[in-house]
Parts: sequence; C-alpha cells; structure tokens
Amino acid sequence: MITIRDLQNMLSEAVDSGYVGPDSEVRYITRTNLGRSKDCSFESEWRSIGPGHTKSGVPVDRRYGDGALFLAQESELRDTPEQLMLAFDW
Repeated sequence: MITIRDLQNMLSEAVDSGYVGPDSEVRYITRTNLGRSKDCSFESEWRSIGPGHTKSGVPVDRRYGDGALFLAQESELRDTPEQLMLAFDW
C-alpha cells in the first residue's frame, strides 16, 4: 500500500532524476504468482472515496478509513522487461 504522500514523493523523486517529466506516461507493473508480469497503462480518469466509517465501524474505503484514490487500468501493454523485474528485485 502507498499513501498520497508516498505517491507525491515518488513523483517528485522521478522528475528530479531527470529521466521523466510532467508529460511522461505513468504505468504500473502487475505482480502475479505465475511469474508473468505485465506493463499496464492507466485510464485518464480517477475517482475517490472520502474518509470515514460505516455505522457498524467498517471503513468506507474497505481498509483504514482514511479515504482512497482510485486509478483504473486502461490496458496491458507488454510483458514486463526483465531489466525492470530485476530493478524491483522480483
């Protein structure tokens, strides 16, 4: 799990590295137990759930109750390059 703060720090560090900029694409890598991972893209829309708990005390975001940001997968693009898998120590 990452928080919004973690994501902001990751983005700042990535831009500061000089390898990516504000117009660079954001992708994610799936991680499966089958040993095959995919490089995936995101939809351009996002949604969120605010913080809070139901009357029975269950977090409305289904985890901690601090709210959640949702990004949706657009498509699987390719198998994850071996170089990236090694960089993640997967």
